Amino acid sequence: MSRSTAAPLAKLRELSRRLADVADALQHAHEQGVIHRDVKPSNLLLAQDERLLIGDFGLARLTQQPSLTRTGEAVGSPAYMSPEQIASRDGAPVDHRTDVYSLGATLYELLTGRPPFVVDSRERLLASIQQDEPISPHRWCPELPRDLETLCLKTLEKQPRHRYATAAELAADLRRFANGQPVAARGPTLATRLGRGLRKRMVARPRATMSVIAAVLVLILLIAVAGVRQSAMKAQRQQAIDSALVVALTGDLKATEEAIARAEQLGVSAEWLELLRGRVSFHRGEYSAAIQHLEAAAQSSQPTVAALSLQATAQLAAGSWENYETLLERAAALTPTTAEDFLFRGEAEIYFDPRQAEQSLTEAVRRRDTPLARLIRAEARINLAFDTSDLPTAKAALLDLLIARELLPDHPATLLESLNAHLLTAELSSDAGRFVERDEELLAAERDFAALEPFRHLPTVIHNRSLFLLSTDRESASFELLHGAEAQHHDALVAYDFALALFRRGESADALRVLQARVSQAGEGTATASLTADEAFLRVLLLRDTSESSTARAAYDELAERYQTGLTAYFHPCLLLLLGEPEAAMSASRRLRTAGTPPRLRGAFYSRLLAFNAGELSEVELLDSVRGSRWDRCEALFFAALRELARGDRAVARQRFEQCVATRCAGFLSWDWSHAVLRRWETDPQWPAWIP
Repeated sequence: MSRSTAAPLAKLRELSRRLADVADALQHAHEQGVIHRDVKPSNLLLAQDERLLIGDFGLARLTQQPSLTRTGEAVGSPAYMSPEQIASRDGAPVDHRTDVYSLGATLYELLTGRPPFVVDSRERLLASIQQDEPISPHRWCPELPRDLETLCLKTLEKQPRHRYATAAELAADLRRFANGQPVAARGPTLATRLGRGLRKRMVARPRATMSVIAAVLVLILLIAVAGVRQSAMKAQRQQAIDSALVVALTGDLKATEEAIARAEQLGVSAEWLELLRGRVSFHRGEYSAAIQHLEAAAQSSQPTVAALSLQATAQLAAGSWENYETLLERAAALTPTTAEDFLFRGEAEIYFDPRQAEQSLTEAVRRRDTPLARLIRAEARINLAFDTSDLPTAKAALLDLLIARELLPDHPATLLESLNAHLLTAELSSDAGRFVERDEELLAAERDFAALEPFRHLPTVIHNRSLFLLSTDRESASFELLHGAEAQHHDALVAYDFALALFRRGESADALRVLQARVSQAGEGTATASLTADEAFLRVLLLRDTSESSTARAAYDELAERYQTGLTAYFHPCLLLLLGEPEAAMSASRRLRTAGTPPRLRGAFYSRLLAFNAGELSEVELLDSVRGSRWDRCEALFFAALRELARGDRAVARQRFEQCVATRCAGFLSWDWSHAVLRRWETDPQWPAWIP
């Protein structure tokens, strides 16, 4: 038996893309009440723009009209007619799904070089279409992708209800294959296959078949019971994972461990248990521990998009941009197949490509609409709206949060995102001159802030509430909140926030002790290795503020040794400028320009920033290039301010720091430090003393 060779994948994807256009055309006809009834290869026409068109509507009929018959025969091209179209000569109903079948038969021939059924007479052909199953396309094309075969065979189901419900659904699946995404179609169940066999046997030997029907029914019942039990257990495991993920958002170690224990009792895999432990460490700001758990999860099985993306997010939070990008590239080389793949890939993309993140998260919501998916998509939309100052996107985030809060009422994670979304919407409404709307959103934010009081012990709640107070000009209240929390917590988030708050007040020695306590708590490795990147940066500044320059420079060298490439390395010049070493900052930037590569995300901006720090781009050119992004403008102004400060021009530096703070990028290192310097100058206008 001869076998054809499957076309290259690129050609198969192009074919799928073109047939999706045909399915769109059929969908339009169906929406107008018209059924084509004679879809076949010879009726597909190639337009000048290389799109496939469907022609010859000669047999088309309105859906409300009677079946088209001729001397008791069904009309159409026999090889591409659906079973119900053949049966229409006996008065069987025919609807739009007959065109879905015929387009599937056309696809089968385009893939294999032959129609689904090939026999020696018209009558036997019509009988085969009604009774037989088409030979698997893999028999003719061994290299044919399984997804495309599954899609094709779904269109050729005998029962219309088992096919795609509409031509639009078929078009969507064709485009999924064309875009390298998993198709929605699934193969027939065991019960369906048994049913097919029985139908065929009934036609050939009706009496003999009756004797086995009872046994088969018992078998089907047993299979169904087992399937229900298996499905129920699978659903319980998934619910346990979802619950643990939501609890982990709070950073509550005890509650998350209890949720993980429940998941383990239900048989959740070792990989997922490690992923869950990594999540709670991540939300506590313990990024090194998070990375260890997530790496252990990756080693327990084949890497997935979800596992790699979770690692990437933790590496980014820890300041390891290079590892972040490497992990994202590895994830991009895999095909996402689950809702979790899209969910955590989207989360990893949030901070530096929120538009792409929103797309990934929308697919996650489409696949499995969970509170967590809504929460993370809301975060992506908040970031996107913030960066672009787009009010409708901020309101879309609020809609996601409204749905999430219906499912998770009074959960700290939903309250936190709601707090941030209302604050952002208030700011954007104010920018648009909608002051009544602004006031309403601020009141809503205040209600969220108050509703978080029962969760005031959680690190993420402490962090976000303190930022909210800073953003609404309540510096003293923010400090008191952090001061009370730090006595009970040694989490990275709380420690960094409190140390920075102490620095703002000119209490650098106390701030340094907070970070040194974190180093002692870790108990091993260098100080830099024990701290997050933000903490390590702040420690260098605090050392310079409280001791000789050599001590701070040694700490800087330790940090520079650890972060030689990636995003964190791009911030080395800011420390050198604050240490009063502008020439060293310029030299470091030039070395990075020569040896480093810009980040894949926001790479164009960071290349310009490095050129500015290397003295190859003027301040005017840098600031002119960042008009479209609030994030980019915040960081550009920060470095412009530092350059002026290193030169000893505090007046111009103050203007740039104030402009940076005006971007309202609270939580960004550039904003945090600009705000801190301005507060420090209120009590010590000549700070730092080591800069003339």
